[in-house]
Amino acid sequence: MPVDTDDVGAQDGRTTMATAWSLCTRTRVTADVLALLRDGFGRWRAGTGYDPAVARRFLEQLLAELMGDDLAPEEPPSSTPNAVVDPIAVHVAAMSWVVSELLALGVEPVMERLLYGFITLAPLVHVPSGSITWAFDYAARHDLPAPWG
Repeated sequence: MPVDTDDVGAQDGRTTMATAWSLCTRTRVTADVLALLRDGFGRWRAGTGYDPAVARRFLEQLLAELMGDDLAPEEPPSSTPNAVVDPIAVHVAAMSWVVSELLALGVEPVMERLLYGFITLAPLVHVPSGSITWAFDYAARHDLPAPWG
């Protein structure tokens, strides 16, 4: 019997996501954990067992978990050591990725404002281009000043 490689990839993706989720909830998100999340999610999405409703719930829970961490340094960024700044940058990149994926799935109006607030507070360098475009469109639709202005 031939092996359905799409199904194997999707299963591997779910397993990878579960591993990354476990690491993310027990420690802070690291560059390696973020890579696992992105890779697993991408393989799951490309497989035959992908369910957008489940994906949305996963991403919303992951965003809530990430938003629960307070990583702000006590010192100004210019005097903060890389050992403190680097985890914050990875954390912001993880949140930006989650927001970008949620936007790709389409968000409910009540969540749009929350995502807009997060996107526009994040340093522009960490915001995916699709999220930047969405933020400018959102601001225009709601008569808000241009973000990052």
